[in-house]
Amino acid sequence: MRETASWISRLSQWITVIAVLSIVIFTGLFTNSTLRAVEQTLPNTLLEQLQQLTLIVEQVSEAVNLAERAKAQTSDQTVRLLKEQIEETYQDIVSLRESFVFDNLIQASSFHATLAPALVDAGVWIEEGVAGIPPDNPMALQIISTRLSDALNQSRKLNQESFSVARNILEEQKSKLDTFLYGANALFILTIFLSIGIGYLIFLQQRIQKREKIARTQRVQIERKLEYEAKHDHLTGILNRRAIMDSLKTLLVNENEVPVNVSIGMMDLDRFKEINDRYGHQIGDEVLKHFVRVVQSCLRETDYFARFGGDEFVLVIPNQKEGAETAVFQRVCDTVRQTPWPSPLGEISMMVSIGVATTRENITLDELLAQADKALYQAKNTGRNRIALFSDYPGSIEGNA
Repeated sequence: MRETASWISRLSQWITVIAVLSIVIFTGLFTNSTLRAVEQTLPNTLLEQLQQLTLIVEQVSEAVNLAERAKAQTSDQTVRLLKEQIEETYQDIVSLRESFVFDNLIQASSFHATLAPALVDAGVWIEEGVAGIPPDNPMALQIISTRLSDALNQSRKLNQESFSVARNILEEQKSKLDTFLYGANALFILTIFLSIGIGYLIFLQQRIQKREKIARTQRVQIERKLEYEAKHDHLTGILNRRAIMDSLKTLLVNENEVPVNVSIGMMDLDRFKEINDRYGHQIGDEVLKHFVRVVQSCLRETDYFARFGGDEFVLVIPNQKEGAETAVFQRVCDTVRQTPWPSPLGEISMMVSIGVATTRENITLDELLAQADKALYQAKNTGRNRIALFSDYPGSIEGNA
């Protein structure tokens, strides 16, 4: 569960970094493309609208020309064309005034304020006349022409100013846009480096955590190995003297008293010194290993088996019915005798002597071990390859001691 949570945590960190980096890259690219599009579109749009104002000026100029022609040679067709030109020009300038988005740059409002009143006056005068003078009268047409000519001159001046102002403002806006783009790109690059830095820090953190995990695992393995070596015999792998003593102490009912249903067998491999002298210590070690395997095959999971040192071993049989321990130790003794070790030099027979002591009330662990050791001494003195119970002849054993 902890491994899964750690893996999910690392995955979520990387997903977050990748998501942030992706958003930053997308935002930077989108900002750049948008601003570049504005930079390319702004001049074109502005120039289109300036061109439309120029067309309005040309339309007013056409109206002035029509007024001059009507004045010089009055005819219904010329007056009608003048009316249509005035109306069309007025509608165009009103439409442009309402649709222009760059009013402050191209001075569309000023154009409207200059031309619209003149066009309105000219429209009224061409319909109704001027101060009682009929509209087709040369004097009325002169007044209309003069009114439109004045408006035309002012609009041409405004148009020229609009081009100049627009050009200056475009250059200023382009400079500001370039500065903004430079700052945005710098921030974009800085954010990318920060994201990469954060990702690298997360990588280092996870790498350190992985090394720490490996170090903890190795430390636990070393601790377990040291603990195992502290409690087990390095040659045979069974419990050592220290471990069996600790295990026996756990069986104590009260401090140094042992339960009455625990039997201890002190075991000694018979004539093992002769095996070492004849075959060498390496073969002797293999004989000890084989002996341990044979004994272990006779035991229960609840039994304790340990090497006291050299060819001396201890077998502890807890929770055994009274008298039943004899059968267990006898089975071990018989199995060892019947299972020689098949060495490269031929079979090597083994025999074991076992001294058995069983707990009784008010006996300490040291006393129990001493009794088992004395029983082993009795088994050795009476021919080896046998078991000896301390309870069978405690008096004779005490006397031999």
